[in-house]
Amino acid sequence: MIREAIKHVVEGYDLTYPAARAVMHEMMLGKATPGQIAAFLTAMKMKGEREHEMLGFISEMLDNALRIPSPPGAVDVCGTGGDNSGTFNVSTVASFVVSATGVPVAKHGNRSVSSRCGSADLLRATGIPFDLDPPYVERCLFEVGLGFLFAPTFHVLMKSVNATRKEIGIPTLFNVLGPLANPANPPYRLIGVYKPSVVQTVANILRSLEVHHALVVHGNGLDEITNTGETIVVELKENKIFGYSISPSEFGIDLAEPNEIIGGDPFENARIAMSVLRGESNPKLDLVLLNAGAALYVANRAENIEEGIKIARKAITSGRALSKFKAFHSFVNELEVERQRTMSIDSLRKTVICPESLVCRCQDLTREMAKEIMMSERGAYLLKGLDDNLFKSPGALTVIILTKILRLLSEGKLNISLQPRFNRASRQKMSDAILNAEGLAILGEFKNRIPSSKNLYIPPEPSLIAELYNSYGLDGMSVVVEEDFFFGHPNLFTFFRERIDIPMLFKDFIVSEEQIRVAAELGANSILIISKALKKDRIETLIQESIQFGLEPIIEVHDAGDVEKIITCSNYDIISLVGINSRNLQTLGTDLSMLQHLKKMITGDKLLIAESGIMESKDLESLQGFDAALIGSSFLTAERPADKIADIVTAARRMKN
Repeated sequence: MIREAIKHVVEGYDLTYPAARAVMHEMMLGKATPGQIAAFLTAMKMKGEREHEMLGFISEMLDNALRIPSPPGAVDVCGTGGDNSGTFNVSTVASFVVSATGVPVAKHGNRSVSSRCGSADLLRATGIPFDLDPPYVERCLFEVGLGFLFAPTFHVLMKSVNATRKEIGIPTLFNVLGPLANPANPPYRLIGVYKPSVVQTVANILRSLEVHHALVVHGNGLDEITNTGETIVVELKENKIFGYSISPSEFGIDLAEPNEIIGGDPFENARIAMSVLRGESNPKLDLVLLNAGAALYVANRAENIEEGIKIARKAITSGRALSKFKAFHSFVNELEVERQRTMSIDSLRKTVICPESLVCRCQDLTREMAKEIMMSERGAYLLKGLDDNLFKSPGALTVIILTKILRLLSEGKLNISLQPRFNRASRQKMSDAILNAEGLAILGEFKNRIPSSKNLYIPPEPSLIAELYNSYGLDGMSVVVEEDFFFGHPNLFTFFRERIDIPMLFKDFIVSEEQIRVAAELGANSILIISKALKKDRIETLIQESIQFGLEPIIEVHDAGDVEKIITCSNYDIISLVGINSRNLQTLGTDLSMLQHLKKMITGDKLLIAESGIMESKDLESLQGFDAALIGSSFLTAERPADKIADIVTAARRMKN
């Protein structure tokens, strides 16, 4: 069918309603090749989609979706994406505001397909699991008043289409279908579309779907109601459709410039979301108020948009919107813990593994991942270098290390040019910076996620942290680049290397020589080698490799066994830096009292770095005899990072060397 449809559409003919359903059916069942899907979507875009075609497509999608009920009065607030405006996730943030007023929100969304950050990407950056199964989403909707319906979870048969959409990278008919295909079928909708030509079409389809009240909007190039100019509105109410336009001045909102509402990557958009929910006054807040106010009008919570804006503003200023976000974050994470207890290992590996699962399901994860790794020669080589205890008593470290190996195997041999070294690399060695520090040296850290914690954590702006670490005279910096559990990336290290002159630690779970070469290429001064993860001969090899590339290895120990291992290494004498980590890798808790015990076991003239669990300046009292402290979470989770950094650095400078 799809071959005939492609030919038909290319020649400029419209599809019939049954033909549209049949084509969608073939695509969903995987009977169409990626090339055919791409050709069809492109041809439809060039021809222009007709209302009856779109109704056929959406009817087939909904008939094959996993459905859940929505609470009475539920609304969906979403946009098509594809407007190429680069704004932040307006409708997602507005959803929390609307829900805070008592109106249930059944939010249908996806990862980014044709934009930089989709609603699912935003939730992931805030630590909210976004792909809950339908029964869990239903519980969220009815118990918290907000549910996120991740499109691939509810439209399982669309899997064969999603990869092609991502690959062609342009807005297609699926951008328009997405907001229409909400499996909870909420009776009220606020839908933003990326082009004005489909506003009327979408409204007509909503009427066919028996939606009670809806606004379909396009705002000056945005798939939102905008505060940068005029917004085209088509309203569906009581089965009647009528159009008009609105402008921000009608509601006492200042006109904004397009660059004042721009977003960024998922972490930047998460910071914007928090700023809005805290009520920080700026054009981004105004934009959310406009859309939340319109959603409240659509849901009949307000008589008009103006009243809706007032209600939305009160929800923010009272703190209820932020509280709703926190309640949703907590509830969804509780459900995720419950879900992961019974997940298949294959499914568990595809999601963000929560701290509880890292502890209680590590044996199953270890067994399956090790089996997969052993299937390749390179994988077997990397496994051979791991400490036997990782498999005898698997824990969080085992899972993280094996995940790292699988990532390295999937990426293949890293093609890295090693000349020249990054031109902003600090000329000072990490050991020299620690030796020259006044009092206790402080090494600041940056990480995008704290996998040992269930608490809400949104990383601060990286440029702010770079500025603070520079201005408060920190002695060194660590950047966590591990991707799957800490959401890092080598590019994150590069970002800081360009802005920081002090020695830098490329913090990864090092198992291979290639990772060391990457660190050297990016201008690192040090790498971390975790004693507990590796056999002694592998540690010796990695120490030698790092020295050859001009890097100072920090050898990290967690217990007496780790210490015994490293002090018997053949090249122990050339090690300058030893990190003593207070974290228990089985429970993920920290215990500062064990630092001094392990310190006494370290032989030779080594510089000792205390790691993990240092949250307050008073904690430094337990670090007598240490040369440095590596501190991340304390700085990064502080309400006022500058004050926290100043307090700890001041206390550290007073300590005797």
